Amino acid sequence: LQSLSSVLQTLLGISSFLMTSFRLEIIFEIANRVLDTVHIEEIVSLLENAVKKGLLENAIGSPWYKFRHDRVKEAARLLLSEQDTHIISLTAGSFLMEQLENGSSVPISKSEALFLATDLFNRSPLRLVSDYIDMVRLVELNIIAADSACQVGAYFVALKNLNKGVELMNHIEDGWVHHFDLCLKLYTLASTVEFTVGDFGIGKDYYDEVKQNARSFGERYSSQKAYSDGLGQRERHADALNVDKDVLLEVGQKALSANAFSVLMQLSQLKKKLNKTTDDEILSLSVTNDKDHVIAVETLSMMSTRAFY
Repeated sequence: LQSLSSVLQTLLGISSFLMTSFRLEIIFEIANRVLDTVHIEEIVSLLENAVKKGLLENAIGSPWYKFRHDRVKEAARLLLSEQDTHIISLTAGSFLMEQLENGSSVPISKSEALFLATDLFNRSPLRLVSDYIDMVRLVELNIIAADSACQVGAYFVALKNLNKGVELMNHIEDGWVHHFDLCLKLYTLASTVEFTVGDFGIGKDYYDEVKQNARSFGERYSSQKAYSDGLGQRERHADALNVDKDVLLEVGQKALSANAFSVLMQLSQLKKKLNKTTDDEILSLSVTNDKDHVIAVETLSMMSTRAFY
């Protein structure tokens, strides 16, 4: 690799920041932002040289290229200086975001482009990032990426994005004042994922942030529920029941004793009432649109489970 021309080294360095396979057009666009003007014919010639040397793979006539081995990809990135690494990372991220936000087509899926662009920005020092993308927008991207990761069960990937989002938000002045909805979504999701698979203490810090800034019970309910679930996962069932009790009080339900025996006794009474009601009578009841009622039922159901522990 060190014996290659400096331009080809840079092209391979650019390629090392992309997906396992990369397309000629993307390399061409990014290269022309990083280097002096480079013609696509020259790039094709240089990449073909890399193919002949066994560094890349490419089917004849295909615009797609692939590193022959992950070690080659790693080495290509290591050849870059720290400054070039940051410039290429930020330039590639900017290009992908421009394509997505302008509705232009990219030769990879939109979700792949979003994850890749977000990751490229996240790699770089904050002092440089703001020259390439608005910090608030980058927080939004990290939330979107984290939400998508959660939907497929990739919670540790989501945590990485959410913790980066929190780091970025800490550098935005008066975030809760000027970007309330964004902060609420960020800290709610971050607390939920931390309670689920991460560090309970960090999750509690995020929950406290929501609790302190939320303007209503409805805005903090999701985070409060995650807190209760997190306590339950760590077998702190009595503490979880106390949190559930507070939820019931918030939605105007009669105060319950949070001890397990009391919960089971009240559920037993409810069961007796239901046993006197036929299935048809239950099914004939209208569906409630009362959110507080729904929350109360969900909370009581969860309390019944906790009470058995």
